[in-house]
Amino acid sequence: MTQQNQAIKDHAFLAAIAFSLFLLLYEEWQWAAQVYYFFNLTNFATLPLRLLGTGEILLSLFLVISFIWASFTATKGWRWLYFLLFVAAIVPQYSYGYTLNRFMSVRDLYTAFASPLRLWADSASFLATASLLPIALYGGLLWGVRRPEGTGWKLFTAVLLTLLLAGSLVFHADQHYLNLRLGMRFYSESPALSLPAMFRTVAATLWSETQSARRNREQLDYRAEKPPTNNIIYIIDESLRGDHLSINGYARPTTPYLDMLQAQGLATSWGIASAAATDSRKSNSILISGISQLPDTDYKHEQYPTLFQYAKAMGYTTYYFDAQTAHLWNSMSINDLDYVDHWINSDQLPAGQTVDFAVAEQIRAITNQSTGNFILVNKDGVHFHYNDRYPMEAAIWMPVPPTGAYGDVVLVSNTYDNAIRYNVDGFWRRLIPDPGAIGNTLYLYTGDHGDTLVENGESWMHGGSSQQEARVPIILIGQHAFDLYPSYQASHFNLFPTLLDLMGFPVEQRPHSYALSLLTATADDSTARYFEGGNSELILFEAP
Repeated sequence: MTQQNQAIKDHAFLAAIAFSLFLLLYEEWQWAAQVYYFFNLTNFATLPLRLLGTGEILLSLFLVISFIWASFTATKGWRWLYFLLFVAAIVPQYSYGYTLNRFMSVRDLYTAFASPLRLWADSASFLATASLLPIALYGGLLWGVRRPEGTGWKLFTAVLLTLLLAGSLVFHADQHYLNLRLGMRFYSESPALSLPAMFRTVAATLWSETQSARRNREQLDYRAEKPPTNNIIYIIDESLRGDHLSINGYARPTTPYLDMLQAQGLATSWGIASAAATDSRKSNSILISGISQLPDTDYKHEQYPTLFQYAKAMGYTTYYFDAQTAHLWNSMSINDLDYVDHWINSDQLPAGQTVDFAVAEQIRAITNQSTGNFILVNKDGVHFHYNDRYPMEAAIWMPVPPTGAYGDVVLVSNTYDNAIRYNVDGFWRRLIPDPGAIGNTLYLYTGDHGDTLVENGESWMHGGSSQQEARVPIILIGQHAFDLYPSYQASHFNLFPTLLDLMGFPVEQRPHSYALSLLTATADDSTARYFEGGNSELILFEAP
């Protein structure tokens, strides 16, 4: 090797170190000194935990230096691949950091892949311009630093595999200490620079997928001798705040039809209930599996029998309506469809603002013609962007913010309430057009999570750790003889056993002990409610 080549390599290495240190300091400045805060928290932790966290942070810096140095020594074509990989990691990480003050998690990655393309377009409003500076600086250095002889695919592959392997090792180390850290209101993972943090998330997702493929649902031995005599409709709305429904005392008449059903004695509301989690995938997996212990580090939500299994055991014809996507996204697998007689997804439904209305009309047709149906619905609901959820001529509360400019609390509430009035009220008017003919059909209604509505200056709508994101409704609609206690402080965890009771599934035949059923819970049974935040931490729910 000539002295000139050695000098070029030395300059490339020093430039890689300098840029990596800049990235560390820049991200510390952007994300509220997370490494500094981490080291302060670890003063109260055990020595092994402090050593683990310190080692992971140093490993993160080493990985960034290695990646940058390898890219500086690559040939021109391979430099483009390094650059694209850097951008692909930095942009989503900074966007999540800006929005939720954390980097992407496995749950976020699953949610992203499960979301329809229109939600990907909606998320563009959260792209962080803070990513432009490190991208521009890296690009300038990448093509400005003189390269020596030039490396190719071998080093690129080695760097890629090293990042994934290191990410996998860090993920497993963090998993080992997860419960301890949550118990201390601690991180569920140590802070890392954005680039290796993305590879940690990718590696953890790949590992989760391989483990998920090995998990099997528990089977139910019990079979009912008599066919069911009712219809049960389980409706999970999207992004629905329980405290923005007039049936729960909200000042604006956002749900006049539900108000009318309540006045007629057909609807019982448990007020502002607690969600299980603040993102759709997590909360839906709990609503379908009935698990009640969080954090679910053993992935019980992929092993417990689903509602569809219980329904089939009781002789119901099962329907699954998904107005959001055309693929399974809520921890259900293709094997779970063995217990779903009819899967109607977004490919079989009209697109646009009336998709939920089409679902309501199909359900009404089913219940008008038959008995013994269990129907689970994932509504399209009032997901952000709220302006897209209703036609502007249907707006009642004005003004509304321009799409993508959701900073004014009053304007955001206006458009959100308009969306509820149009979507929720329109849905129920079509589902039960004649309350007097409701017959033997029972409807259990909730939302998967609430939204912040930027009330406290949040830059995100859900997936975080605020109280607003956990406020959901729980409403039972129908003619029945149950003695209900709506003063009971309800949560998502009560819904699964409530549905089993509505099916008539014997308690002694259930393989697991679930939370209290709303058919038996009284006000005196109320206990503290918790939900899982965006960092997988347990948070005490505080009703407004």
